[in-house]
Amino acid sequence: ISSIVIMIIFCGLISFPVAVNAWYTYTIQLSQYWAAELGGKYEKVLIGVVVFLLLVGFTFICYQKTEKVDYYNGKRVEYISAIYAHDTTSPEKAVGVSDYVFVGTVKQILRTEYRNEVIIDNADNQEVFYDPYTVYEIEVIKNIKGNLGEEKIVELMRFGGLDKDGNS
Repeated sequence: ISSIVIMIIFCGLISFPVAVNAWYTYTIQLSQYWAAELGGKYEKVLIGVVVFLLLVGFTFICYQKTEKVDYYNGKRVEYISAIYAHDTTSPEKAVGVSDYVFVGTVKQILRTEYRNEVIIDNADNQEVFYDPYTVYEIEVIKNIKGNLGEEKIVELMRFGGLDKDGNS
């Protein structure tokens, strides 16, 4: 039981290569302890069996499918994450790297554009994937940084939106 707890901690807190190295070291030490208890008999066989069993356990613990599936209006929601080149921990820090900052009202969704086409060849067909970008019409109410002009209509494009097939 303790080795399972240790493996869960490794999966959650340590990167894969470090976890594998630590797990391997732990397994070897455990195998050597058991071999010493048996008086040195079957040491290599025991080490091999323990390493194999622990790696199989490691695989099942770390690679269980944990995909979260949500639906909105009957359409599948897919989540993404981003890594930014600037600090996004507060609005003040984001303002520092922005050209325009304003208060506005979204008037309507204008369209969805599809960019970054990726074609995947399968054995029996081709699948084409795109990144959806939604374009909004926004009325500027108040400028905070930059000069867009108040009561001006601007288009704002954001990553995300319906896939080209409209299913997710």
